[in-house]
Amino acid sequence: MEYVKKCNDILKKIELAVGTAGLFVIFFLITVNIIRRYFFHNAWGWSGELNGFIYAWIAFLSAAYALADDNHVKITILRDRLGERAYHLVRLVTDLVSVAGFVWLCFPTYGALKSMKYTAALRWPKGLVYSGLLVGFVLYIIHFVILVIGHVDYLRHGKT
Repeated sequence: MEYVKKCNDILKKIELAVGTAGLFVIFFLITVNIIRRYFFHNAWGWSGELNGFIYAWIAFLSAAYALADDNHVKITILRDRLGERAYHLVRLVTDLVSVAGFVWLCFPTYGALKSMKYTAALRWPKGLVYSGLLVGFVLYIIHFVILVIGHVDYLRHGKT
């Protein structure tokens, strides 16, 4: 279980670092573009497109980061009414269904990414730009598997 926790921590650090870097890039591009527009009357037309792509990547990374700590919104009525053991059993089942769902979503997503052309302003391959969706799905799968391992560990040993 320690190895799983270390892997989870490494993934969280990468997600946090990439997400933070993305926010800094967005802030930098917006600031420079404001200065260019108001003082030099010459803004970068492509920066809005790049900001949108980075923001989408950050959204998927943020969701994966929250999932890594199991910090998404939850309904706790089962835990309150049935106790910890039943809660972990239900979560085990729902997390396994989530893994299956995201694995299933990876295939059409990959197919769609291969068929995309180029972005409007940057002329970058859209498949590369929108691959954040597929990266997010893979991260969700990994984090859900880690959660499943934690639920199984709780059900076997009575602790997380």
